[in-house]
Amino acid sequence: MRRKILTEDNRVIQVLRVPYYYQSNQDWLCFVFSLKMCLEYFKNIFDNELVKHNTPNLSIDDLKKLTHSGEFTGTRVDKSLMNELSREIPSLKFSLNEYGSINTLTENYNKNIPTIVLYNCSYMLNEELGPSHAGVVIGVIEDNDIIINNPWLGPEKLIKWKDFQKGWEPEYNRLITINPETQMKLEVD
Repeated sequence: MRRKILTEDNRVIQVLRVPYYYQSNQDWLCFVFSLKMCLEYFKNIFDNELVKHNTPNLSIDDLKKLTHSGEFTGTRVDKSLMNELSREIPSLKFSLNEYGSINTLTENYNKNIPTIVLYNCSYMLNEELGPSHAGVVIGVIEDNDIIINNPWLGPEKLIKWKDFQKGWEPEYNRLITINPETQMKLEVD
């Protein structure tokens, strides 16, 4: 479920093998593309066959409909959406966590679970507030630096923790945890 990469600063580290999907510069579908990355990981790479078998193969268009996303309006990420995702994708339980921490990111990484983070990429890069952005944390390394599959900036991006915090704070340190349902639920007719 992990593979080794060489970071821009020449560190060899292990990251989750989350597939990468590129978002065009013209749309506001970063959450949809981040969700697609995570679903593909659980469908094809995660080590539980029940989760793999029960995670649907959804296209970007399917995910746009499911998340009520628009190319120029983005996605409203709230607890209602998490409930809808959990209902429609029963192999996974989605939770929105406000005021997240490096501990949650590290715990999920240690359990081989990717985490979607919501942060202000514009503020992180140029200290100018812009729209919220989504990316998938696929690695946490020493000094709490993180590796993100960023649908806009590219795969396996090393982000220094101090820089990430700068962009995460304006978005209330929000993150989405995706917990696999590893046991079948019995249904009575």
